[in-house]
Order: sequence, then C-alpha cells, then structure tokens
Amino acid sequence: MKAERNKKVAEIMSVTEIPCMIINGKNAALQWQGSVSVTADGLFQKVEMIGHGAPGQFSKRDSFEFSDVNGMVLFYVTKDDKGDYIEPKLYKENFLKAPICAGDTLEYVYYPEIEPEENYCCGYCEYETGKVTIQPIYENANYFVHETAEVMKNGKWGTIDRTGRINLELVYDEVIGNHGQVCVVKKDGKVGLVSRTGSVMIPFQYEAIFGGRYIHSGLLQVCRDGLWGIVSLRNEIVIDIVYDRIVSYVRCFFSSGIQNEMASDSLKYGFVLAEKKGRWGVVDLHGNIWVDFKYESLSFYDLRERLLVAKKDGRTGLIDWQDHCVVDFLYEDISYRQLQPDVVVAKQNGKWGMINRNGQTKIDFCYDELKFCGHQWNRAIVSKNDKFGMVDFCGNVLVDLIYDWISLCFSDQPYSGYFIVKQNDKYGVMDSRFKLCIPIEFDDIEDEFAQEPAFKVIVRKNKKYGIINIIGNIGSEVIYDKLRANDFSVKNEDPNQYCSDLAIVRKDGLYGLLDGLGRELVEPQFEEMDYHFHHDIIVVKKAGRYGFIDKFGNAVTEAVFEKADCFNDEVASVKKDGKYGYIDPCGNYLIKPSLDYRARSLRDLLTQVEALIKS
Repeated sequence: MKAERNKKVAEIMSVTEIPCMIINGKNAALQWQGSVSVTADGLFQKVEMIGHGAPGQFSKRDSFEFSDVNGMVLFYVTKDDKGDYIEPKLYKENFLKAPICAGDTLEYVYYPEIEPEENYCCGYCEYETGKVTIQPIYENANYFVHETAEVMKNGKWGTIDRTGRINLELVYDEVIGNHGQVCVVKKDGKVGLVSRTGSVMIPFQYEAIFGGRYIHSGLLQVCRDGLWGIVSLRNEIVIDIVYDRIVSYVRCFFSSGIQNEMASDSLKYGFVLAEKKGRWGVVDLHGNIWVDFKYESLSFYDLRERLLVAKKDGRTGLIDWQDHCVVDFLYEDISYRQLQPDVVVAKQNGKWGMINRNGQTKIDFCYDELKFCGHQWNRAIVSKNDKFGMVDFCGNVLVDLIYDWISLCFSDQPYSGYFIVKQNDKYGVMDSRFKLCIPIEFDDIEDEFAQEPAFKVIVRKNKKYGIINIIGNIGSEVIYDKLRANDFSVKNEDPNQYCSDLAIVRKDGLYGLLDGLGRELVEPQFEEMDYHFHHDIIVVKKAGRYGFIDKFGNAVTEAVFEKADCFNDEVASVKKDGKYGYIDPCGNYLIKPSLDYRARSLRDLLTQVEALIKS
C-alpha cells in the first residue's frame, strides 16, 4: 500500500520546464533552443523544441523535428554556480584549419571547433517523441556513431549505448576516434587502441594514432617522439616510426566531376608517400624504400600506372614508383586533376599546355587555363585573357576564344558532347559539332537532368523557369516560379529501368509536375510536394493535409493525414489523429494509425509490431 501511495504522489508531483539547447546531429554548430520538463525530484522527462536558426534568430516551431543521428538527439542544460538551471548559451565557435591534401601545396578546409560552456550537463532524447531516454548527467557528450556515443563524467571519457549502459568505462582523458568495435583513446597523456569493451589492443605508448582509411586495412598510423610510422592492429611495426609525415590518400576530382578512387588511394597498391628531413620518398608496406628521399614534394598522379608528380630543384616532372623519370623536370606544375591516357597537362612560363608521355608538345603553352571535357578524347577547354574556347589535342582550334565561360553539360554523362556556354551574362548550349542548339538568351541554365532517356536542361529567364529538351529542342514555357528535377529513387533490379525525368514546378504558390517533354502532367494545385518520391508515388499537401499521388497525378490516398513520409521498401509512415501508422504503395493500411511514434529503423518497427502482437 505504501508503494502504491508513493507512486501516486510521484505521478501528481509538480513538473517544471527549464530551458535547454538541442544539438543537430553531426553538425554541432547548428543548435536549437528548447525546453525540457523535469519533476521535483530531478527526473527529466521530455524535450520540446522552441526554435531553430542562428543566435537571436529563433523561429517558433510546433513540432520536434530536425536531423537526427540513429534516432537519438543530444541536448544539454546549464547550471549557475549555485546549481540552479539557467538559460543556456550557444556553443562558442573557433575555426580550425585542417589539411585535406598532401603534396607540394597543402589545401585546407575550415570547420568550427566546439567549445562547451562550464557547468552544463548533456543527455539524450528520442527523435520522434522528445522523451528523455538518457538523463543529462554528463559533462560533455557527442552524437551516436556505430550505436555508441562518447560521453564525459568527472573529467573522464568513455562510451555508452542507446539505453545509457556503459560500454567503454569512463576512465580515459579523451576518446579520439570511435571506429565501432575499436576506439582510439588517450590516457595519462599517451594514446592507445582499445576494443569496445576496454581490452587494450595497442598499448598506451604513442603521442597520436590515426585510424581513418588505414584501420579498414588492419593498419594504424602512429606517432612517437614526433615521428610517424605504421603498425598493425597487433602493434607490429609495418613501416618504421622514423618519418616526419606519411600520406596515402588524396581526394581528387577530375574534369568529369567523378572521383577516381583508383588514382587517389595508394594503400590498395601497397605503398605510401613519406617525408623525412624535408624530402619525400616512397615506402612500401614492408618498409622497403622504392623512391629515395630526394624530392621537394611528391603527390599522386595515376596509381594504376604507378605514376607520381615530383618536384626537384624547383621544377616538376613525372616519375614512376621505381624512381624512373617518365616526364622530364622542365615544368612549373603538372595537373593531377586532368588525368587522360598518354597526355599530361603542364605549366611552363606561367602558361598551361599539353605534352605526351615522351615530352612532345601537343598543345602550345599559351593558355591561362586548360581542362579536359570529361572522358571525351581529343577535346580540351582553354582560356586566354578571360575568354574561353576549345582545341583538340594537336592544338587545332575547334571553338574560337569568344565565350566568357564554357563547361561540360550533363557532367554525369561525360560522353554527351554538350557544353554550356556564357556570353555577355547570358547562357546557351553548344552541341558536339560546336553549334548552338539552345540560343544564348537565358539568365541561367542548369543540367540537373543528367539521366536518360532525355537530355534536358532547366532554363531561367526574367526570374521564370522552364525546361528545354536538347534532343528535338522541345520544352515547356518559361513561366514557372520554381522548377527542379525530382530525386526519384527506384530499386534497380531491372537493369533496363530508367530513373524518372519528371520535373516539379511551382506556379502562384502551388506545385505540379511536368512530363519528360515539358508538358504539364499534373496541374499546379498542391501546397507542398516532396522532392524525394519513391516507387512512382509522391507525398503532397492539399488543404493543410497530406496524401499520396502517383506520377500521373492519380490519387493513391486522399489528403487526410497530419504528416506523411515518402515510401521506403514499399512502406510509408502516416500520422492521423495524433497516431502513427503505415501504408503500402496501393494506399492500404499495413498498420492503422495507433502508434505513439514513427519507427526510425527496422529495429524500431519490429519493436512496434512485437508490442502490437502482445497487445
């Protein structure tokens, strides 16, 4: 009886709302103002979002919805020196400079470093409901990765799972890298590698350990006494710890806009670039030196042919990984982004040109810029004095230097042969015969429609949008306020199945659809239309309610839902009368709206189904 009486007292116990901050997934620089309910005995219950945006620019939100990580949302509350909860402030941001490329010149990217406030406590709540699942008892915390999150308490770090159970004991100075089953951690000023349960795999004897792409190959880059080497996951020396720097990966984007993995990661070829006493060489994964340490810089060129860009005595050339000279050291620079068989784009006397692998000049060194046209052989876009044209690989002029800009059209179809050109602030399209197939009269041209069956572009003129199909020059009127290609996602079990080429348009505040020829398939009539529609079915909003239509405009369900999601594996969640349910692509209920929250994963869905079966 006493236990029941205490339970009733707890149920009617007063609940207060205190301010909190909600952190958006992986990007802690994006934060939301919120409130969290807490009982008189200090038990946190539910998080509500108030606004979002930049500091001082919060806008009212009625629902709890934003980008989450694994269905768990990180929030924090702040106390003053007396222990009372106060309005939390945003994180402070300090911008760090991080290298993303190695070689002659490092490229850097700036990102915000998050500096937490003092006296703040972190916890986690459910994405859908805001229900607090992990109480804010941690001094610092991170988002969930591999089903675990890094947390700090009493100045020590460890990891917890989604239920709040401790996986990795909170005994470390820092959790540097969470790689799923293993973590790079710091303890007593030294760095080591431990399993998820805390078993020491690499002893705490290093100043730094870098997993990154290495760990997927069973390797780690380690630093000791300021020098770097590579060890196995058993701490066996693979490459001696004697180098100032080790590099194996450079993120390269070539003229087609498609990353060439074959030419950007040397680990799969069994060697790395290393720096020693200011000079660069090549070392294999047995510790053997293939290229002596005599170059001012080394960077990757074409690893399929084992070619590297090297600099010696201030001049640049090409070598292979056995240190044979392929292109003489006569040039100021060689572009690793312009990769084509048998030819090399190089810079001499401040101008760009092209040579073959024998050093013979193919395109004179007279251009301010030279780039290839995707995978199209024997064509290059060149510029001189801010004017663009095109030449072949013998230097013959294909297009005079008359345009303000030339770029490849349909970058996902690098053999298309179409080019966007700009002249006097107007845009048009040039075909493979270098004739204008779309006149230069538009304010902008976008090639979002990169997929077959038709090559189409979005054009803008006088703040209005339309579509032009290059093949046949058929299109819509340029009358829409907004137009974009949809992100139509289908399962490609059938190799002959094409992605959709429909377009979503907005006119006078309402949305509709255009077909592949630019004709109105669905007249603009909806308040909202989801760009990410799947299985030929689209989420739409009409008269304040959501429903589904197919790509021909036929109703799959009536617009009767408070919320609806696009289909995933032939299942879509819907919300009606405050409850969630699921429908199939025919609009039939799989589970009628009776659930308190929407499943964020297969595990959540199975849990819901199991609960329904038991009830």
